[in-house]
Amino acid sequence: MSSCLFGSDYPVLDMLQLVTLTLLLSLALVAIDDINRPFQGSVHVELTGLENAKRTFEKYGGAQETR
Repeated sequence: MSSCLFGSDYPVLDMLQLVTLTLLLSLALVAIDDINRPFQGSVHVELTGLENAKRTFEKYGGAQETR
């Protein structure tokens, strides 16, 4: 749809394309910022989930500890 709107004669369609692109980029940056802090925010990992994943990896030999 974006390529169809590119270079149109109507400024309203150009504005719509610009607003849509701005919204998508802003949402992507907000999602990256929220996921970047795994133990905080609305998308977060609980400690019990992390411990369960560690036990599962240890059980099936997927994780090798290096010290």
